[in-house]
Amino acid sequence: MATRSHIYIEHNEGLYTGTYCHYDGGPGNKAPALLRLSYDSVYAIVVTATAKGMIRNFNVLENGPELWYSEVEYFSDTDKEYLTNPYCIENNKHVDYLYIKRKDGSVEFCNAYAIEEEWTKVSSLEEYFEKI
Repeated sequence: MATRSHIYIEHNEGLYTGTYCHYDGGPGNKAPALLRLSYDSVYAIVVTATAKGMIRNFNVLENGPELWYSEVEYFSDTDKEYLTNPYCIENNKHVDYLYIKRKDGSVEFCNAYAIEEEWTKVSSLEEYFEKI
């Protein structure tokens, strides 16, 4: 069974681009993955997904100390979905979790069924593991 998510990147305050990710969208997987990747890496994944369709799944793999790379599988046989508002309940009602990769490298996430409640913001893996 899929844990569906939307992954957004922040452009400037109040401006976002997002895409759908079908598998492994729970915070135990996607939050650490998004923290390990640079803003530019997540930007490239999201922009590519909006052009190709959506993300089927992506994993972040270690390639030595502090060196991470992503392995991304895209849907190419689906309608394209272009998301711009992580705070809109209507746009996010068919997923389980929402993520925002901020320009400063931090990640915010929440349960999509509780979008109006507090979002969790973490800036490092250490902070993530302390909060979770």
